[in-house]
Amino acid sequence: MIQLVRYSTTRGALKQIQQYQLVNVMYTATPQQVIRACKSDLERTAVMIMNGNQLVGFFCLHVGQGPLSYGETEVNTILLRALSVDDRFKHQRVAAELPRYLASHYPMIQTILLAVNHANHVAQHLYLTHGFTDTHRRIDGRLGRQFIYERPVHCPMDLNFD
Repeated sequence: MIQLVRYSTTRGALKQIQQYQLVNVMYTATPQQVIRACKSDLERTAVMIMNGNQLVGFFCLHVGQGPLSYGETEVNTILLRALSVDDRFKHQRVAAELPRYLASHYPMIQTILLAVNHANHVAQHLYLTHGFTDTHRRIDGRLGRQFIYERPVHCPMDLNFD
């Protein structure tokens, strides 16, 4: 059963993060990088995607300045950052719990915002076919042009990372 859990520095979590397999980190951050960013920014929260007791994915939720830095003006928006799935657990619908998690932990949030690199066509297709829409806003990021996508929280989210 897929479940989202806020990251905590337990021995079990640290061990699983050390064993996390992510070969292609061209367009995302590793869990270790996400954790470091969250430690230095209280508006960021690291979240583990768990299947039972197994870590299968990781991401960051960013409120406040995060969405604002991507051109968002609404305070009820959250930025989804650095979503990754351990290479051993691809082909699972790992993000389906995100709307429920947001409703429980961020009840005022109505919109999920994310940035996709212009060259990452796989991610663009994945998000666009699963309820995200292109805002037509563009920013220049660390790895080049970023497309800003959004979707309402209340919409079911069923991402299958193939």
